[in-house]
Amino acid sequence: MQDTLQYASSFLDFIQMAQNFDDCRRKWLMAEQELGSCKETLTKTETERGALEVKLKHARNQVDVEIRRRQKAEADCEKLDRQIQLIRDLLTSEASTNSIQLSAEQRSALAFLNTNSQGAANLNTSRRLTTIDESASILSDISYDKTDDSIVSTSPFQHVVIKPESCVPCGKRIKFGKISLKCRDCRVVSHPECRERCPLPCIPNLGGTPVKIGEGVLADYVPEMSPMIPPLVVHCISEIEQRGLHEAGLYRLSGADRTVKELKEKFLRSKTVPVLSKVDDIHAITGLLKDFLRNLKEPLLTFRLNRPFMDAAEVSDDDNSIALIYQTIGDLPQPNRDTLAFLVLHLQRVADSLDTKMDISNLARVFGPTIVGHALPNPDPMTILQDTKRQPKVVERLLSLPVDYWRQFVMAENEQANLDHLIIENANCYATPERSTDSLNFVSLCSVCVTVGTLVDISS
Repeated sequence: MQDTLQYASSFLDFIQMAQNFDDCRRKWLMAEQELGSCKETLTKTETERGALEVKLKHARNQVDVEIRRRQKAEADCEKLDRQIQLIRDLLTSEASTNSIQLSAEQRSALAFLNTNSQGAANLNTSRRLTTIDESASILSDISYDKTDDSIVSTSPFQHVVIKPESCVPCGKRIKFGKISLKCRDCRVVSHPECRERCPLPCIPNLGGTPVKIGEGVLADYVPEMSPMIPPLVVHCISEIEQRGLHEAGLYRLSGADRTVKELKEKFLRSKTVPVLSKVDDIHAITGLLKDFLRNLKEPLLTFRLNRPFMDAAEVSDDDNSIALIYQTIGDLPQPNRDTLAFLVLHLQRVADSLDTKMDISNLARVFGPTIVGHALPNPDPMTILQDTKRQPKVVERLLSLPVDYWRQFVMAENEQANLDHLIIENANCYATPERSTDSLNFVSLCSVCVTVGTLVDISS
């Protein structure tokens, strides 16, 4: 009996020891899991730390760049101050010798030169940059008396051009003291002899876009009046048609990404139009146009009409297919419709040029994903694969529509002004040698602006 009790006691001790071993094993496993989790957290933290260090390094480099830019801007500002001082001395000295007769109103309008020169003398060279006040500087209003050799206007947009600018059509500098033409709406500057090469239709300058680059819809970049086409599209297509219609592989070959990015930044952020004629690589300009259309928040044909366009293009009967295409185009918002019409007219000329070796089929493959896109902002891979086969068919249908149909959407509706010498008429700005009869007849009213000492006229 006693042996039985001892055996039972030993058995219970053994069971307790086994349970203790099991508990220890579980705690050991939990400790190992916690160790693995800590190691993962440590690795993730080290990775984040490395990324932050890289960002910090880039931020420091950017600060250094901005400091150098600020120093350069301050030096340029001081240089301009000295130029204004020279102009003031020139006007004052010449007025005292009666070589230039200035009225009291003109002297009052130019009084800011004296104020700026006195204020500039008292500024410390280590000053910080301040916002330039354009209300009483270069844009000051000046009235003139009518003479036989001058053009007269009392328009509130009169101003004196002091800083030399570049001619947009030819890219050459307009020297100080030379007469230049400047459009009141789109702010394009040109030599008088280059005015027939100005990009048309005339699109008012929006002065920068309120949205971040790549996050806006097409309507954010167009003017309020017809034709509602982004200035970037007008200027790119104008430059491409002037010197790119004999370039093999147009739109198929890509330009430098850095150049495209810089041009896009200038177009959408700067108040002035970049001179595309100075860009040597025409493929960088075609890349800019494709990049702008591709990175819109909504495709040119919109999310809502994506499926109707694709379904219409796949109808086997040509007449029914074209009828559905016409109907769907009519449902597009005006900015999308006008821009599409302008783009299609351009692509038709590209296809007609044998030198580009880009027929309608090739252009459809290039522009299908760009302007047709998808029905959703973030499609799944299977949808992308299916849409890629259908998108070129839509572009081919659009390019097969007659020129006269598209032309009605992009014709400028400007009334004829009384001052015929201020009107820029361009009968074949967009025509290729093979398609001269399809040229667009746009009329753009531009304002005449000249440098100091020359009369200014801007007609409404």
